[in-house]
Amino acid sequence: MMEQMNPIYSSEGLVWNLMNFFTQNVPKGCTPDFLYHYTKPEVLPHICKQHGRLLATNVAYFEDHDEIFYGAMRFLDILARDGAWPESDVSEYRQKLLSLQQATNFLLPWVASLSCRKDSPRMWHDYTSREGGYCVVFRYKGLEKFLEWAMSRRLSQGEADTGSLFIMPCVYEGKHDIGRYLRAYYNDFSAVLSDRSNTNLVLAHLIIAGALIKKTRYQYEHEWRIILVPPLHRLGQLEIEWCNNKPRLSLGLEKWIDDFRRLIAGIQVSPQGQHQKLCALAKKLVRDFRSVKGDRRVKIEISGLPTDFDMLENHCDKSQQAYESHT
Repeated sequence: MMEQMNPIYSSEGLVWNLMNFFTQNVPKGCTPDFLYHYTKPEVLPHICKQHGRLLATNVAYFEDHDEIFYGAMRFLDILARDGAWPESDVSEYRQKLLSLQQATNFLLPWVASLSCRKDSPRMWHDYTSREGGYCVVFRYKGLEKFLEWAMSRRLSQGEADTGSLFIMPCVYEGKHDIGRYLRAYYNDFSAVLSDRSNTNLVLAHLIIAGALIKKTRYQYEHEWRIILVPPLHRLGQLEIEWCNNKPRLSLGLEKWIDDFRRLIAGIQVSPQGQHQKLCALAKKLVRDFRSVKGDRRVKIEISGLPTDFDMLENHCDKSQQAYESHT
C-alpha cells in the first residue's frame, strides 16, 4: 500500500509533495514489495557477492537520450506557464539544456533502472539477450531503507553540496498528470529552482525531473528509478567503470551495509537460453548466501514464459492483464 511508503530523501530533506503525488497516483496493490532488475549473465556475479554493487548509468549514454531532455523541457514549459520563472530565464535554460544534450557530461544524473513487473515478456526481450539472462529480485523496503541511510549519512557530514539520491516510480504520458508531477517537484525544490545562483545544480534538477518522465510506449516497463547526483565538488573523483561502452557508477549501497546480498530476495532465470547452465551459475552464487541469510533461502526459479526469444517482444501474459489495466 502506497500509504505506508516511507519518506523519500534528497539533500534538501524530505520531498513531501512528490511523496504525496506518488501516494495518490500509484494504484492500491501496485506498490511493490519487490523491485526487479533484468540483466545479462555476465553482470550477475558482480551483484551477487558480499560487496556487490548496483550500478547506475549516466543519462547522457541512455539509448533514448532525447527522452530525458524532453522531460526537462516540459518542466521549463510549466515554469513559464505558471509564472514561476521569467521568460528570459526559461529561454536561457532551454539553450543550456540544448548544449548539454549534444555533450557527454558527468554532471548529468546517474540512473539505475528497476521494474515492479516480475517475469515481463518485453523486459526479458529488451534487457537480456538470446543467450538468456536473469531478473534479480530486490526487497523494496531494503533498498529504500539503505538509500535513506546513505542520504542521511551525507546530510550529517554538513557539506554545502551533498548531492541527491532518490528512489521513485516513473510517470508516464497518457497515464499520469505530468503537469501536477512537475509542480510537486518544483514545490519540493523551490529553494534551488527559485534562486538559480548555482547554474549546474539547477540544470541537474531540471534533468532529474525529466528523468522520471517517460513516453507512453514505455508503460510496459513499470519502471522505478534510483537517481544519483554526486556532490558537484567531487565530480573529478568519481570511480567510473566502463561496461558495454557506457560509464557506470556504483550507487554506493555497498558502503552502508555489511553484506549487499541481504537486499536480494531471489533470482529468476530467463525463459530463453540454456536453463541448466544459467541455473548452475545462479546456484553457485547463492550457496554463499546461506551464511548471511540463515534459514531464509534465496529462491531461484525459471520463467514459465515462451522460450522463443523473438516471441517475447509481443507476448501477452494474460495473468498480468488486471495489473496492466491500472491507470
